[in-house]
Amino acid sequence: MELLIYTAIILFLCVFSFTYESHGALLGQNFISREVFSYEKLLERDFNRGRVLRRELLTASPCNSTCINNQLNFLNSFFIITNGQYWTEGSSNWSTLASCQRKGVSCCDDNFNIIENNVIVSSVTMSNVNCSAIGAGFIVGLRLPSNNLTGNMSDVFNLLSSYNLPYLKFIYLQHNNIYGDFKPTSSLPNLRVLSLTSNNLNGTLTSDYWMFPNMLQLSLSYNSLNGGISSNVTSMQKLEWLDLSLNKLTGAISSSFFTSMPRLRALFLADNSFSGTIPSLQDIGVTDVDISANSSLELLDLSNNSLSGSIPNFFPLLPLTTLMLSFNNFSGTLEDLIVGSVFLTYLDLQNNSLSGTVPSIFRPIMLQTLILSNNSLSGTLPAALGYLYELRIFSINGNAEVTGSLPSTFVNLKEIAYINIYNTSLVTSVVGGGSLTTSAGEALGIIPSFLNFKNFGSISLPDDVMCPEIAFRSNALQVYIPPYYYQYRTCYCSGDDVLTFVYELNSTLAAIYGVSIGSNGTAFYNSSSAIATHVVTALCVHKNQSHHLHWWIYLIIGIVCAIVLTVLGALAVVKFLPVLNSYQSVKAKRSPPGVRTNRRGGGYFGGGRSNSINMGSGAPVVTLVMTDVEGSTELWEWDTGLMAEAIELHDRTIRAHMSAWSGYEVQTEGDAFLVAFHEPADAVGWAITTQLALLNREWPRELFRHHKACIETVGGLLPDLSSKPPSMSPTPNRVSFSGEGGGGGSKGVRFNNQAEGREGGDPGP
Repeated sequence: MELLIYTAIILFLCVFSFTYESHGALLGQNFISREVFSYEKLLERDFNRGRVLRRELLTASPCNSTCINNQLNFLNSFFIITNGQYWTEGSSNWSTLASCQRKGVSCCDDNFNIIENNVIVSSVTMSNVNCSAIGAGFIVGLRLPSNNLTGNMSDVFNLLSSYNLPYLKFIYLQHNNIYGDFKPTSSLPNLRVLSLTSNNLNGTLTSDYWMFPNMLQLSLSYNSLNGGISSNVTSMQKLEWLDLSLNKLTGAISSSFFTSMPRLRALFLADNSFSGTIPSLQDIGVTDVDISANSSLELLDLSNNSLSGSIPNFFPLLPLTTLMLSFNNFSGTLEDLIVGSVFLTYLDLQNNSLSGTVPSIFRPIMLQTLILSNNSLSGTLPAALGYLYELRIFSINGNAEVTGSLPSTFVNLKEIAYINIYNTSLVTSVVGGGSLTTSAGEALGIIPSFLNFKNFGSISLPDDVMCPEIAFRSNALQVYIPPYYYQYRTCYCSGDDVLTFVYELNSTLAAIYGVSIGSNGTAFYNSSSAIATHVVTALCVHKNQSHHLHWWIYLIIGIVCAIVLTVLGALAVVKFLPVLNSYQSVKAKRSPPGVRTNRRGGGYFGGGRSNSINMGSGAPVVTLVMTDVEGSTELWEWDTGLMAEAIELHDRTIRAHMSAWSGYEVQTEGDAFLVAFHEPADAVGWAITTQLALLNREWPRELFRHHKACIETVGGLLPDLSSKPPSMSPTPNRVSFSGEGGGGGSKGVRFNNQAEGREGGDPGP
């Protein structure tokens, strides 16, 4: 008889199991994807269970010409206010097609089917739309997700209120760029489903906004809604699905969600800024019977908020299959929730401040996911965990006070695929010390029999310790069990290093045996002893390495380091002294000559030799170069236009190389230049460079007809070379600048330029 009763209970609970798709493999991460939850999947589950879906019994005539025009006007206006020309799909032929042939428009056809894009739609969401009672040609839905719709939500609401669309039941506009306040301008009693997930909505949710008396699903997640939620949300008495997660909502969570919305089956308020406590039964003034009879809540997600206090004592009375309260500040124990809940299949309580022990009785025997990570739990793990035969994910990492070992009943968990006990005090029950091979460790039972060591994978720990990974025997998936659990006994070191264990010692016995204990209560041993309790960690130590060095070794190391630093410092001075001196010289030339005394090689450390003539104490040294074009007056009188062109080319050439030699143009008069330099070497360098540049300029060919700028062949110059060098004028400081002209053969242009140099303490006239 008892067997029949237990069998009936299990079959009854199977009805409320809720499947999910992914486990999540990272520490501290949510193990279930938000996309797993959807209103369609909830209805599909009901359909598979044989639950009768509500169907609207409406009476209406087929869409006549007036109706057709009204629908066309609505769709055209909707196209305009959402910037249809920029849609991803459906914009090119939107205005030319009939209403029911346009992208994303769902209608009833003549066979009482719902069609969209000329294809029959068979989604369970459409089961609430009875086309046999509506008539052909009526628009029943608008589905344009991820289509780059852009516009103001107020315009959308105004459009819905302006046009009479009695059978428009569902609107899916998620993942677009619709912005503005969520403020319905009038009641929309015909709307059943509205999804605006992942848009740019903002504003608050005041009492005026809940104007959907027949709404079944409202999804506003991934927006920027702010403020609190009005208690008038209960006006949506038919609402089954409400998703307000990932917004900026604040304030307390109203008890109305749990007491005054009898059809609400899924509530998502995660990733907001809700705070405070959730009222208890006594605070909200209802009884256990009222809660049980007036709530249909199966999915509840309040994770990633700032909620505090105890987990409400009426949660076990709700028909919850999924409860997510992670990343809050809930406190208290797990006793009431674990012992009282019946239908839970997914429970995530990670990153809270829960305390106490894990209860020894688990009433939700169909539990598939249990996440208790990063709380303040203590005590041992109960054997009852091993009788949760559907358990797939178990994580209790980050609870440092959880002790003992994994229950032997875990061998019953045939569906288990994820275990994480990192950062706990769980340790194997098999005592003893010394290193073991992985096969010997498995045979000895230092890890549960349903696990084994992975010889092809290893975990790297500090101090070069390597430990084998652990996996499930059934599916080879990795298990997050730290080496501390099996006391590092299958870990190893590379090369000649020796694995050395660090034991926590019994202080009383250590005093009796005269063993010195470190400040942290530990000591080094290669094997366990009478005074050792358990391994704290392990180190890789060289065979000849000692744990303590003599004082004189430290002294020698210090002396050697001092010598090395001294040598490096001397090398640095020798290396960088020329660089500093060169920098001083370059820096001095950044100012015009005469601003400060110019000393090459003086540097920042003194020394060096002056390369300039000191004209007096503190007098600045300047080298001046004066240039002039010989015979320019006669050339100007001969051909003004041609000479102007030549002088312009001459002036550009004179100025072209001044900056390279740190020269400064002091004054110009006609075709004469006065140029100042810091040093004579710079002046000579500039003069030579400029002369070569003048020789290679393309002078006007007509200029060569005048005898002051005539073309002279090499042959014509040879007789002069025998008596006196032609490159030198009678005046020692006169230089002939030659350029290349027209004609053939080797030739030069006599375009003479006078350059005089002067050096002294004061600039000359």
